[in-house]
Amino acid sequence: NGTYAVTQEVALVEAIVVRSVNGAPVTTVDAANGRRCFFLTDPGARVQGLTLYRGYAENSGAGGGGAYLQYGTIADCTITNCSAGNSGSGGGGGGIYVINGTISNCTFSCNHTVQYGGGVRLAGSAALVTHCLIQSNGATGPGGGSYSCLGGGAFMDAGTLRNCLIIGNLATNGGSGVRLVA
Repeated sequence: NGTYAVTQEVALVEAIVVRSVNGAPVTTVDAANGRRCFFLTDPGARVQGLTLYRGYAENSGAGGGGAYLQYGTIADCTITNCSAGNSGSGGGGGGIYVINGTISNCTFSCNHTVQYGGGVRLAGSAALVTHCLIQSNGATGPGGGSYSCLGGGAFMDAGTLRNCLIIGNLATNGGSGVRLVA
């Protein structure tokens, strides 16, 4: 229980589980708008029962303010007030950027990007987001130029979005709920 301030992103590069005892409402990882909360690269890595708060992915490199999920699982978490800057075509995912992992039973709220997917960006064929609430996220900005502003709730290059409730999201240039690129 408690709030844990992170001064650098927490990298899970092995099969490590980071889990709270009493759940997301009482356990927060706060990145203070200065860095991403988690970076998962191992299929056995797992983050469970936490609130990922005020994570930020910088203007260069990949997105995912709350977490970048190359492999692994994020479950039973709240991802809120996270953002991803303008990192070009590899950016977006204000809350989470997922390539080959699973996100289940999570709530995405009040996350933002000026690129792709205010709440979450699914960028790989093995990306799975299931049984999540994706609410009040945004892909907003000036539009045009290097700001795509697509997919307020979710942006899907690939992957699967299953049994999720997607409500009240906003995108400047299309796909306020979900933007699917085929």
